[in-house]
Amino acid sequence: MLSKLAIAVRENIVFMADAINTKVSFIKFLDNNNIPYLLPFKTNCGNKNIKDESDKFFNSNKDTMLRLETICDNNHGRNDCMKFYMFSAGKLPEECRKKYPGVKSIVVYEKTSQKVIKKRSSIVEDETVDNKQEQKVTHSVHYYLSVRECDETALKECSSAIRCYFKVESHHNTLDTIMMQYRINACDKHHLILRLNLNKVVYNTLNYIRQEGQNPWNLVTTIDQ
Repeated sequence: MLSKLAIAVRENIVFMADAINTKVSFIKFLDNNNIPYLLPFKTNCGNKNIKDESDKFFNSNKDTMLRLETICDNNHGRNDCMKFYMFSAGKLPEECRKKYPGVKSIVVYEKTSQKVIKKRSSIVEDETVDNKQEQKVTHSVHYYLSVRECDETALKECSSAIRCYFKVESHHNTLDTIMMQYRINACDKHHLILRLNLNKVVYNTLNYIRQEGQNPWNLVTTIDQ
């Protein structure tokens, strides 16, 4: 599988995966095959030290490090505010840098979500009042290993890749229920693996186009003769 991955990755493509894949052995393979990556890391898979050090540096230097303007989305009654930051991997202790020598920067994705539940309008003294109830605000911070140098262009490209990745991730429930991907992955004898591959390609591609506000009929496909 890894050899096929090395062949599949081409210029201007960045490899992304879940944090469970962020391991020394796998990142070494990516580095050896010159595959650009943007990988999240948490405290598992032996990454507790670099996660703690990144937390410490981010919390101490958040106001001065490279960052993008806040991006806010309002979808289905939920307000999401996203902030992206970037700092050089050289800011981390030497033991962290030695573990991942190919990493040049750390990307930080900070997200604050607030869901608003609208209640029925009520009439008070002949005036219509639109009652709203705001739920508790949720806050999360995600860290990514990047092979890009720390600059504004790299941060913009990394933030775009992260947002695209989460747009696909947000539709797992539909993929797993309506398109039955779990059943197919479990080798259900009544379904073909080809259906799984087709679902992933078609559904995720169309969903990405729709959310980006593009007209799918304007797409142009070229075939090399």
